[in-house]
Amino acid sequence: MKNDDVELIQRILAGDETAFAQLIRKYERQIHTHALRKIGDFHIAEDITQETFLQVYQHLETLNDPMQFSRWIYAIVNHLCIAWHRKNRLQTQPLEETHILEIETEVYSRYVATEQAKTSAERQRDLVKKLLAKLKDSDREIITLHYFEEMTSSEIGTYLGVFENTIKSRLRRARQRLKQYEFMIQETLDITIEERYHSQKLKGEISMTKEAGKEDRRLTDSEGENMSQNVITSTDLTNYAPAHRGKVRDLYDLGDELLIISTDRISAFDVVLPNGIPDKGKVLTGLSKFWFKHTESVADNHLISTEVEEYPESLQTDAELLKGRSMLVRKVDRVDVECVVRGYLAGSGWSSYQKTGEICGQKLPDGLQESDRLPELLFTPTTKAEQGEHDEPISIEEMRNEVGSELTDQLIEISFALFRAASEHAENAGIILCDTKFEFGQRDGKLIVIDEVFTPDSSRFWPADLYEPGKPQQSFDKQFVRDYLSDIGWNKQPPAPELPEDVIFKTSEKYREAYRLIVGADQ
Repeated sequence: MKNDDVELIQRILAGDETAFAQLIRKYERQIHTHALRKIGDFHIAEDITQETFLQVYQHLETLNDPMQFSRWIYAIVNHLCIAWHRKNRLQTQPLEETHILEIETEVYSRYVATEQAKTSAERQRDLVKKLLAKLKDSDREIITLHYFEEMTSSEIGTYLGVFENTIKSRLRRARQRLKQYEFMIQETLDITIEERYHSQKLKGEISMTKEAGKEDRRLTDSEGENMSQNVITSTDLTNYAPAHRGKVRDLYDLGDELLIISTDRISAFDVVLPNGIPDKGKVLTGLSKFWFKHTESVADNHLISTEVEEYPESLQTDAELLKGRSMLVRKVDRVDVECVVRGYLAGSGWSSYQKTGEICGQKLPDGLQESDRLPELLFTPTTKAEQGEHDEPISIEEMRNEVGSELTDQLIEISFALFRAASEHAENAGIILCDTKFEFGQRDGKLIVIDEVFTPDSSRFWPADLYEPGKPQQSFDKQFVRDYLSDIGWNKQPPAPELPEDVIFKTSEKYREAYRLIVGADQ
């Protein structure tokens, strides 16, 4: 994909006009969809899309690294969207109601401000570049929006599609990281009185976070290290070949035990997408570890350890890869049914209810709205599909025919007990557990919970303070990705399209936020 961009850019710079038309066709739909999600108006998004490609055409020769074209074009459209938001959030009043002196004062003030900005821009440029280079891409974007676009945490959250508390948390961490570089603010700028005020304000806010940063729970792996921005989409161990690669996990057979590695792959509509999501595998592993421990009094599970130093010696050469994203588990005989429990009416359950008034053959009361809490928990099993195939809903009676009545009753009882235990904890964390799915195995005649449990991949989590029945809810899961893919008209057949960077970033933030809220609620 990036090599294609490089070739097109080389042709455009050589004067090939057809190459620019190809570039537009390649990115036009994605850019328009991106602008539409930011602005909310189809026609304005069209205008911004046209302006984006105009700027690309005018400034393409200034792009130093053609491999970064995708990042560059999204930076352009983001800037245009921000400019539109800033322009349209200003308070306006009819011209005839505005005194001429006020108009003159406003015009002159803007002129002075513009001239001052021009004067200080060159001196600030080196500082900005040096400071922002110290941050991760995700933190750099938020710091830029807050300090240089003057957007509030709430506005940034709305713009990026991320919860306001997440933005505040990331601002605190970014300022804490900049604390050690604050000397650069004073040394780099030959500042005027006005510049000194803004510089001191920034330094002050950085300093204020010294203590607050200690209280900000960071997303950590099993060793207590900060999660990174590195993306792992495939694994190959030194001494083992993978026995199976699923949609997200790579499985290694160690004899009587299995090693499960959660990669950063993400799937939607049962198709694995080409992009990984930073830290997704570590979030899945960390949450599964937490929930296995939290629910061990309710049901046995297959987890042995997530501590790499406790793994067999043959795995120690790959310790760095395994840290934080792997689980050593007991081998079991898998029950080939997925056990879905629903507490609220959403997703495919809502679609089925709209058509038939039922979910998996179970009749529901008339008049329910989307996202309503169900009168009682529903057990709605599905088949366990292989990669590339779709899980198919089945009735409880069909499940009895498949695995037997006694085992079906046991699975329903344990699934409900697990759901209730997790719901209580989630509620204390300010989260609604909408629905989830479990996988089970059998070992020595006992049912055992396997795979993952109560993660954003297997569950639908909603922020309780934003819950509003009658419409789709904001969520901490990959619904954001599904919505994007639906918006661009993907036919849900492989190959899947690449995700733009803002969708990747927002999805990663949603996974991290789920971890922080759920695990932090137990502290």
